[in-house]
Amino acid sequence: MNIPTLREEIRKAMISEILKNLPHQKKITLWQSLDMRKDYLQVKLAKIDEEKAVLKFFTKDSKHAFKFDSKKYLYFYEAKRTFIFKSKISFQSAFELELRIPEFIMIEDLRQEVRRSGILEQLYVQFKCSHPNALGVMEKKVLDYGTGGFSVIVNSVEAKHLYQGDLIQVLTVSNDTGSNLERVAKIVHTNHYFDGEKYLTNKIKVGFNFL
Repeated sequence: MNIPTLREEIRKAMISEILKNLPHQKKITLWQSLDMRKDYLQVKLAKIDEEKAVLKFFTKDSKHAFKFDSKKYLYFYEAKRTFIFKSKISFQSAFELELRIPEFIMIEDLRQEVRRSGILEQLYVQFKCSHPNALGVMEKKVLDYGTGGFSVIVNSVEAKHLYQGDLIQVLTVSNDTGSNLERVAKIVHTNHYFDGEKYLTNKIKVGFNFL
């Protein structure tokens, strides 16, 4: 299955609206990585308890009872994987499971602009942030790009010097052909990089929009 391009959503109102549509989903998968294996269970969302800030799942099938490790994160996705999040278990019995409503989710990016892979094209960018606490000139391999902007991956230390809303001066964008481009861009998001299965806490995806 091709996993769609995802973006982070942190707005509580938007997350709430998306969650309200989940009871209509026929196939929801919960999974957890345990030692050298992954445990999967297909379920249906029974209730959203906004007062307790939890999602409730039920099962009547003893063959598919809940047996997840409550100390570890539980991952969630629906059939087409256009909506993914991880959360902690707040309550679990054999036939009932409660997950905390997540603070952020990953949803399908429906922007019209076609993004191309900078990694496949060996594309690099040099840029300098305008923030007073910023590091010097940084050079990073481009993760993806389009006419409206691009994204890169930085480590967790570098990410502490990059703030949403900051302006950057793009010094060069080049590949093997030696083509260059100088523009001003704005940081529009910073979040943990999702590799298709899990979030990598030591890798931060930074998105830029050209001005």
